Amino acid sequence: MRGIREITAAERGKFFFNRAGEAVFWNREHQHRQEGTPITLNDTMQDLTYSYAGADHLKNEIIVIAHPRTISATNTEILWQLADGVIRVPVNGTREVFVKYEGVDSVQVGAKEVSITDLTFEQGSASVTVDAKANGAELLFTNKG
Repeated sequence: MRGIREITAAERGKFFFNRAGEAVFWNREHQHRQEGTPITLNDTMQDLTYSYAGADHLKNEIIVIAHPRTISATNTEILWQLADGVIRVPVNGTREVFVKYEGVDSVQVGAKEVSITDLTFEQGSASVTVDAKANGAELLFTNKG
């Protein structure tokens, strides 16, 4: 190996193993004397071939779950409702709750332009802000009293 290194350095060349595993030596003039093959380039990007790392060598795997997309007929669909229980907000404090939108039979759905209606409080008064996301919303309850 030392002899190969010294000869390569003396010739200012390159020594390497190609993709087929063959030892190759190029002297310093190799790339200057290389004659190219005449080609015609076009912009169709069809019938392209690549001799190394072709499709049979790539092992990418993508799993996609797709659901049919429909738009509701009205803008009064209920996306989330507090079934049982109470959301307690401390006096002069806040409470953040993330809710997931659900459609018929508890199927997760997406929404945009979300608003809150029919909001009631057992005691005092509070306000709520909505940060709508694709599949849910962040609700921020603020108790001022």
